[in-house]
Amino acid sequence: MTVLVVNDENFNDEVLNSVTPVVVEFTKPGTKADGTLNWSGKASEYVDAWAKTEARVKFVRMGYAANPVTAGKYKIESAPILVYFKAGDKVTEVVGFFSDDVDGSGVILKESWYKQKLEELFQPVLTR
Repeated sequence: MTVLVVNDENFNDEVLNSVTPVVVEFTKPGTKADGTLNWSGKASEYVDAWAKTEARVKFVRMGYAANPVTAGKYKIESAPILVYFKAGDKVTEVVGFFSDDVDGSGVILKESWYKQKLEELFQPVLTR
């Protein structure tokens, strides 16, 4: 499944009125000064991959700065933030894409941490 881009105008139809549970990725597209993806862009890569393998939920993406009505309603002030909705209700969320988790050898574990965090937080609600 691909990630659908939504906005303030179609958020209610695509998310709140969806019969399928929905993961909303609030984003802030862009790059860092060195030209690499910002944390929101990096998180989007994981959401894209997750959407291809998870058939139990619908995935949507929304730029929070361009959609102030919805962002304001859910108090979204930064990105990335993933919010899980079921039957129109907000169930849980994951805030940020962390880059400072380091093991004893100094290897950054951000990607594995993010994937693990998504699985921990979303797996219980997906199986309800």
